Order: sequence, then C-alpha cells, then structure tokens
Amino acid sequence: MPSPHTHPSLPADEENALLIGRVWDPSVNGPCVVTIRNGTFIDITSRDTLTVRDVMEKDAPAQYVAAQTGRSIGSTADIFANSVDATKDQTAPYLLIISINGDCPRPLKKASFLGGLMSIMSESNEENKKLW
Repeated sequence: MPSPHTHPSLPADEENALLIGRVWDPSVNGPCVVTIRNGTFIDITSRDTLTVRDVMEKDAPAQYVAAQTGRSIGSTADIFANSVDATKDQTAPYLLIISINGDCPRPLKKASFLGGLMSIMSESNEENKKLW
C-alpha cells in the first residue's frame, strides 16, 4: 500500500520519487545532503559527497542516492514546518534552498525544485530511468 502524501511541496507519488536536497542540521552544526524516504529526511552526506554538486557529478547520481542508507534527521512534516523563516527554530533541522544553473555536470531530464528539494534523473544512463 502506498505511503500517504506527507507534504504539499512533495510530488503526489513521493514514495516513487528520488529526491535530493540540503537540510541544516544543528546536531552536526552544518548542512547535510538529504533524500526522503517514507516521510523522513535521510542524511546521506559522506566524505566524498559533502554537497549536492558532489552527488550530481557522480557517474550515476540516481543510483548513488538510492543506494545510500544514511541516518534519519526528522520527518518531512517537522522539517518543512520548521523551514518557514518567521517561525524557524534554529536548534532544529530546516531546509536550505538549493539552486542549479544551466551548466549542470550531467544532462538532466527532470530537475524540479520542491521547497529546497530536487528530483534527479540522468538522461545519460538507462539504469537511472528504471528508478523512475
């Protein structure tokens, strides 16, 4: 049974989406590269992927994100709610808005911005398409 839609900024079929973004995590006093699984933000930051750019420059970024286990840093509901500037609690995780310019390292078929999240899919790799 599909998971319930957890936030209006996420795609309606979020359980099938592969999302990447950045969240400020006060527990590490810095930004984390994140994905969302089952209504939870998962920190997938590693020594070789300190930024979203690092992930996107991998040969197969979609497979990389899908394969990471990471650690839970909070629910989508809590982190989205804490990402409103007027009410932001600096001691709890919150979204960092990411942007991408026209000179991406990989050709992207889909790059949609969702409240600081970006769904990714590389046209150059047929295996990535299977994840969608």
